[in-house]
Amino acid sequence: MLIDAGRREQIRGALKAAGVDHEVVSYAGVPHGFFWPGTPRFSQAARDDAWTRIVALLDSDLPGGNTALPGYNISGLSQNCYV
Repeated sequence: MLIDAGRREQIRGALKAAGVDHEVVSYAGVPHGFFWPGTPRFSQAARDDAWTRIVALLDSDLPGGNTALPGYNISGLSQNCYV
């Protein structure tokens, strides 16, 4: 595991103390690199959950996107989702 439970708690505490709206998510038993299909570490359930969280963040929590960037909003998912 890249970041152990103790370190995750330190990160949570620091973010909370700084007043940062945050969520720290870890997937029990799922190794680093779980996102990529066709690899031994791939986890469909973890990837689907992580992707849902990423899209929700891009869709709701970030300020408006930069319309000057190539590919601005071509995905239809968010003004902040650049492809």
